[in-house]
Amino acid sequence: MVLRLIIRECIERNILRQYLLQHQEEVFNMFNTEWDNEMAIRVAAEEAAEDAAEETREKTYMQMALGMLRDNESLHKIVRYSHLTADKIRQLAAQNGLTVVEG
Repeated sequence: MVLRLIIRECIERNILRQYLLQHQEEVFNMFNTEWDNEMAIRVAAEEAAEDAAEETREKTYMQMALGMLRDNESLHKIVRYSHLTADKIRQLAAQNGLTVVEG
């Protein structure tokens, strides 16, 4: 189908690549089926809920990392359990006047 070829071409040309890799079925369905306001509102609500959940997870990971920094846990351990990058943890430590135990 032409629409699938267009989506694949966009991915190959790095046009919205990451988004299309994650949502290509949704994109296909949007263009292949009738798109109405009701569906748009539902999709927007779902996306807002996903964004809120991600923000909550991020805050939880930051709080966990901050507690582990205060307990002088190693950077490696904090990365493993908090799912944050080492750079993000170093930044968090600097913002809170804490030292990072490398290793």
